[in-house]
Amino acid sequence: MTRLVYIGFNIEGIGGIPTYTRYQIKALKDLFESVFVYSVARDPLRIAEGYADRTLLYTTRTRVALDIVRDLVAERRHMDLIVFNHINLAPMGYLMKKLFGTKYVLNAYNIDILRPLSWLRRRTFAACDLTICECQYTVFQLPKFHRDIPRTGLLYDPVDTEFFRPIDKREAREHVARTFGLGKLDGKFILVTVSVLPKSANKGHRIVLEAMAEMRDPDLLYLIVGDGPDRPNVERLAREQGLDDQVIFTGRVDGEELPYLYSAVDVVALISRSADGIGEGVPLGLLEGAACARPLICGNEDGSPEAICGGRPNGYAINPGEPREFIECLQRLKNSPELLENMGRNSHRFITDVFEYSKFKENLGALLRSVL
Repeated sequence: MTRLVYIGFNIEGIGGIPTYTRYQIKALKDLFESVFVYSVARDPLRIAEGYADRTLLYTTRTRVALDIVRDLVAERRHMDLIVFNHINLAPMGYLMKKLFGTKYVLNAYNIDILRPLSWLRRRTFAACDLTICECQYTVFQLPKFHRDIPRTGLLYDPVDTEFFRPIDKREAREHVARTFGLGKLDGKFILVTVSVLPKSANKGHRIVLEAMAEMRDPDLLYLIVGDGPDRPNVERLAREQGLDDQVIFTGRVDGEELPYLYSAVDVVALISRSADGIGEGVPLGLLEGAACARPLICGNEDGSPEAICGGRPNGYAINPGEPREFIECLQRLKNSPELLENMGRNSHRFITDVFEYSKFKENLGALLRSVL
């Protein structure tokens, strides 16, 4: 029997990394006989339950590490592999490997691994048996930051295509208008950004607002779905640009509402930049929107363009520093219903071909069996 241990931050919480983590755990439990999961909770907010076998509240890094290592040592004869969802937890794997020869796998995300690391994290990274990257951009950029690179595998975020599915636009708009008290949405050209609003302020909200202020098109409506410390700043910018009537802040919404929100809009936008401490893999908000058959507009500096299909175009990857590019793409889509529809169909097909959960599970199983 193959026995795995999974250790991660905020496994039952909110955000792209916890969502990716939960898909991994689901796949692991489908693939292997025994999987034990530790969740280190930095944030008390939990939106999904039943994934963690043991949850530890984050106090100090040392305290958490000691608690988990005690358990790991007690179970060492029954572990074939440890998987970590973040490099900040992986020094435990380095220790277990030195003490007992236990193999370990590390998830590596754009902004966490594409930067200089401390001595311990460099050793932790170099010594792992496999690094799983969420996009090709991260794989390609690793040599720019690290000399000693372990074996690396690519594993895109999956999308639940039974949940995130196209809904008739009229039906979706009636549902969204009723749920969020928006009034009639007929005749509106609607954009949406679905993401947290972090301090790093790198989800492209400002680019959309500045473009809308320049265009002064009363038919445009922008839905900002999500919450976070940057929200007051984005709200202030919308007021300053005179866009109060054209920008709707929904806050964080129940997951059940997301397929309706994506299906009600015309374009999904998330235009991030890449720099020290900021950047995206392939944003989940783009993939979910594409699964609901919507065209995308994203930035071209990080992993975001991997949500755009080269052979069957389903959107545009633009320079985040050139707002004019965004305006041109938006006007192109707004003025061509046929282009909008074709790109939406291409989005849905691309997600089904590349990002569907069964492919994620198959790829994860192949990567881990190559280590075992």
